Amino acid sequence: MFRVLQSSVLPVIVLIFATSVVSLATPSAPIAIRPIPTTPVCPLKNMACCVNVGKVGEVAVDEALIKAGLIPNPKDNLVGFNQCRNLTVSTAFCQFNELCCKDNNHAGIVALHCDLLRGPIIVDPPPPPPPPST
Repeated sequence: MFRVLQSSVLPVIVLIFATSVVSLATPSAPIAIRPIPTTPVCPLKNMACCVNVGKVGEVAVDEALIKAGLIPNPKDNLVGFNQCRNLTVSTAFCQFNELCCKDNNHAGIVALHCDLLRGPIIVDPPPPPPPPST
């Protein structure tokens, strides 16, 4: 009797398995595919967080470069300035401008030859309170 039971159970198990494989292979809803992020790869040693970002020739950028003892050079193009700090694994959070800079060794005053990875995190202010009811 055990052999008869075993042979009659086997097709049922195969049928259940086949049905579950088919149902997994055919999704019932469309699958959304997210695009691959296009953020450039930046070595950790080149990552910086600066309060401001600008181009050489802008007054604030040129003043920061002069403060750092540098002569403004149009080849520097995008410059991070104002409280720049290197990002490391332990300080990876940047609420300002996250940059990839080839030269960020200027005492936190400026970072040169930069690409902007991410702009500042802006937190929306709370909505105004409703007007008082009269």
